[in-house]
Amino acid sequence: MNALGIDAMRLLLVEDNDQLAHWLAKILRDDGFMLDRVSDGEAADAAVRTVPYDVVLLDLNRSEERRVGKECRS
Repeated sequence: MNALGIDAMRLLLVEDNDQLAHWLAKILRDDGFMLDRVSDGEAADAAVRTVPYDVVLLDLNRSEERRVGKECRS
């Protein structure tokens, strides 16, 4: 269980800013989450097709991530 009392969830972080991704990954891993990180929508698309993520964290300000976000919801 993580700090929130949730069994380990598998997260995908889609973030192109290395510094921000580093800090987000550290925080999430320290809280007990299993985390994979990719830096663009194309890699995210491939990742969600091969791994059953519980949550995908996207930077929705980028158009390619909006496309991936729509596909994840369907």
